Amino acid sequence: MRCKIAAIGAGSLAFTPNLMADLARSATFADSCIVLMDVDAEALEKVGKIAKRIIESQRAELEVKSTMDRREALRDADFVTVTIGVGGVKATQLDGKFAQKYGVYQPVADTVGPGGFSRSLRHIPIVVDICRDVERLCPRALVINETNPLTTLCRAARKATGANVIGLCTGILGAHRHVSKLFDANEEDLTLIPQD
Repeated sequence: MRCKIAAIGAGSLAFTPNLMADLARSATFADSCIVLMDVDAEALEKVGKIAKRIIESQRAELEVKSTMDRREALRDADFVTVTIGVGGVKATQLDGKFAQKYGVYQPVADTVGPGGFSRSLRHIPIVVDICRDVERLCPRALVINETNPLTTLCRAARKATGANVIGLCTGILGAHRHVSKLFDANEEDLTLIPQD
């Protein structure tokens, strides 16, 4: 099945290379078209080159395109990933400083507390706007949000739009990798058990 995947905020070196590696190894998404979209032309160009190298190294049957036009990326997409960072690293650092100003010390101020609130205010309007475009340009697409604050953004998008939005936290994968190294074990030998 050929499908179109729109990666919004694809200039992220933290998310996009992993996404591309997963897609390149997936038989389900073989012969798909991935459209990388970002507002940062330099970051988009770098990630586009990395994506093409990943595809070549895996000999995957994937097509990759890059654009700075969000609507072009979304048009007729089957899946949409959202990994945006409004304001970039500088704004994220300010979130932590904002929290500290009020006596809250957050190692990562992107989900809760004053830092998470500040980040929410920057990201909600953009995520809702993306989902409004999804409603118009690819209404049957599944939107997979990985941007924090994850639940806040998903809830806002679902309340304000009819887009089919879910959140995906990939942080557990990093924890899994870290624990395996900590115990000098293979990742495959560790089982993650969800709590009810």
